[in-house]
Amino acid sequence: MYRTLDPDWSGEVVIADIDRTYLATRFSSMKGMLRIPFERAAEKRDIEGMARLLRELRRGPGRRTRDTPLFFLSASPKQLRPVIERKMGLDGISFDGTTFKDWGRVFRSARPKRIKEQIGFKMTALLTSRTQMPEGAHEILLGDDLETDPVTYALYADALASRIPTDELAQVLRRNGVGAGDAAHIERLRRELRPGRGVARAFIRLERHDDPDDFLPFGPGVVGCRLSLIHI
Repeated sequence: MYRTLDPDWSGEVVIADIDRTYLATRFSSMKGMLRIPFERAAEKRDIEGMARLLRELRRGPGRRTRDTPLFFLSASPKQLRPVIERKMGLDGISFDGTTFKDWGRVFRSARPKRIKEQIGFKMTALLTSRTQMPEGAHEILLGDDLETDPVTYALYADALASRIPTDELAQVLRRNGVGAGDAAHIERLRRELRPGRGVARAFIRLERHDDPDDFLPFGPGVVGCRLSLIHI
């Protein structure tokens, strides 16, 4: 995090995915994934309407900006941070922090399949950032329906709200493809977390699906929608 909120602060905190939520990143092949770190900021294409949406979420209603805390979470390599942050600057998006996956560490671990495993990575990142938020913060999550954002956000919201008992969290994560070590670490993070307001809404940008009702099975607060229906 680049911005530390006052312990007494209360309100919405927006956490947005980047790939296929804000930027039109292509992950259709390993070759495409490996090309991502070498793209320049000006070559990055934002998904139509998303830059404006993020600016408006940051600003809020009214004449004066409410400077809503805005953080980004991406499975792209951390070496891409300067490029992505420059792209955000070009799009006029101010923000408070970014989190990226350490691809180099994954390759050194001789477990390359973790490059495409997103649930464990994002759950770890979300819980870690939660430890740095005041208790009065409640999160608005933005993602897409192309990979695992719906299930990740549902698991995260359920874990925070204790709809998943903490001592069962690792087992649930393993059933969803998270490695044993990562699942155990995530359970420890949740166990050590102090109480807070949790997730208010998780908005899923529809690209693969047409019907927002497809997300009803993910539980309360996970909402499939078009850009025009995202309001906080």
